[in-house]
Amino acid sequence: MRIASSLAVAAALFVAAPVMAQTPPPAAAEAPISPEEAALNVKAQAFSARMQQLGTELEAAITTGAGDQTKTMADVDVVLGRYRPEVNTFADDVATFLNGESAKSTDPEEKAGLAQAATSASASIRGIPDQARAGILERLTNPPAPAAPAAPQ
Repeated sequence: MRIASSLAVAAALFVAAPVMAQTPPPAAAEAPISPEEAALNVKAQAFSARMQQLGTELEAAITTGAGDQTKTMADVDVVLGRYRPEVNTFADDVATFLNGESAKSTDPEEKAGLAQAATSASASIRGIPDQARAGILERLTNPPAPAAPAAPQ
């Protein structure tokens, strides 16, 4: 799987999973989403697009490194360094939203769940650059075996 796709999927899951876990099943007629949720959805879409772009840049760094692990990882670190502030900002946005939802809730169990989701989602999102770096290092250290040629028929 390409790194861009992996990062986009990971970003979407980090954002959606905690919220989905706390969202009750839809009622017959769903209430419109709050302005805060709408704003977070816009930010999540933009973040997903940026993670796809990050993946493309990481793939380019791997290709440019041409098997030189030291050069590749140095280039990867530069790319990740450029994106880390955006990742951290989005992590803060998600935590702020979930903590805001927690503050609005009158159900103690829901409050606790949303507060925990804010903490775990933020940590997971902040971990994206480190996870990407570790995955690339693993890929460089243990490249996949070449595919076996097809047996003649």
